[in-house]
Amino acid sequence: MPILTLIPHFSERPWGGSALTAYGAPSGVPIGEAWVVAAHPNGVSVVESATGIGQETIGLGLDQVWENHRHVFGDLPGERFPLLTKIIDANDWLSLQLHPNDAQAPAGDLGKAECWYVIGAEPGAQLVHGITESDLEAAKIRILQSDFDGFFVYHDVHVGDFFDVPTGLVHGIGPGIQILETQQNSDTTYRLYDWDRPGLDGQLRPLHLQESADCVRTDVPHGTTTPTVSTQDGFERRHYVTNAHFGVDVWHVSGETTVERPHPQLIIVSVVSGSITIDDGDGPVSLVVGQSAVIGAHPEPLHLDGAGEVVVSWPVQ
Repeated sequence: MPILTLIPHFSERPWGGSALTAYGAPSGVPIGEAWVVAAHPNGVSVVESATGIGQETIGLGLDQVWENHRHVFGDLPGERFPLLTKIIDANDWLSLQLHPNDAQAPAGDLGKAECWYVIGAEPGAQLVHGITESDLEAAKIRILQSDFDGFFVYHDVHVGDFFDVPTGLVHGIGPGIQILETQQNSDTTYRLYDWDRPGLDGQLRPLHLQESADCVRTDVPHGTTTPTVSTQDGFERRHYVTNAHFGVDVWHVSGETTVERPHPQLIIVSVVSGSITIDDGDGPVSLVVGQSAVIGAHPEPLHLDGAGEVVVSWPVQ
């Protein structure tokens, strides 16, 4: 089965910067997000190259591959491709926001659990991850009243930090930060506060105070996640999270090694430093920093070679 490399979809944002030109983004406009593995109505990545039977998908959007070539993923069930991977470049503060779970999401959409791996951070960079209010009812009231003095928890950020962002957790990314985000395949965001800043159309973007109050949680931990680490010759696996929707590792490759697949039908890989060659049994594919690929169903383990750091994710189904 194939390894599909993808062309990202780029999204302009009022807080975006210029770092994503290294991923092929247009210059001269504030590009905030590269949707590097995406099959959502608001953004689709396109298959650039493929091995094995995946060659029939070259030039197709990932949504079309999921809909019409499901055998590539071993006929994995589901109405939509399960995950979405982004590279985010924050040149200014993103809105302070949260996301609903599946039951709270608008009709026809999913919830949006997500997580962040920091791949760039300027000195002094910060983000918001959590709130100071531990009482749920008090938190709801403060959101409805926009009573945000001392409400948000700020964290210093360094390259290599990992933040789990479950649904209902208030969060926001600050300037000077680039992250790789793994999330459910959703684009539903509820804004609590947007810095009184106009959007791309010159108007203030809408806030969602009632929706935020309905979804906010105070029972989730703040701060970075410590991984479980395992090693073998030429390979280190840092496992950060497994939840009801996805699992996420960071792999450090230094040489040649063979590793077991974390999922038999669908794996997403994004190279964040160095370069790596992956062979899933249908032939090698070389990826350099900034490239992402989707690995389809195959019984063989993965053969890796090179020197680099790779964020690896898979659906939990």
